[in-house]
Amino acid sequence: VELTVLGVWTVPLHGTKEATPYMGALSNILDSRRSEIASGRMVVAGDFNCSAQSSPKTFPMYLDGLCEEYGLKSAYHAFTGEGIGEETQQTLWWRSKQDTAFHCDFVLLPKSWQIEDVTVGSYEEWGHPDLPIKSDHAPLVVRTVPPAVDTG
Repeated sequence: VELTVLGVWTVPLHGTKEATPYMGALSNILDSRRSEIASGRMVVAGDFNCSAQSSPKTFPMYLDGLCEEYGLKSAYHAFTGEGIGEETQQTLWWRSKQDTAFHCDFVLLPKSWQIEDVTVGSYEEWGHPDLPIKSDHAPLVVRTVPPAVDTG
């Protein structure tokens, strides 16, 4: 099965209609790949640098609307059944502090794809400041089954 992964790491894009510059950057990135996303063979994954923890009044509706517009779903939210902003597993520990956690890393899949499993790395494994090698982000691992392509 052929697919494309669009890796995303947003930086602020000012002057858009979106509530935050990071949301503006994400919208701009997705808009530039609209036809590829519409093919149903593209995964959008990465650090969106925006979350319901940083923008609780706007981000949940923004991500829902984006997914609806592009025919995508957040793998984490679809698999866990948690709402956007109700995440029990965080993907970022700001400045490696466990009490300043956010869920700002996402894997967006076409709505028709099955999700077999989603795991998020823990603070103890990835973010703790005493680790010799660490990251302020947890890995978000998604096992999925894209639908078969009709070759005709």
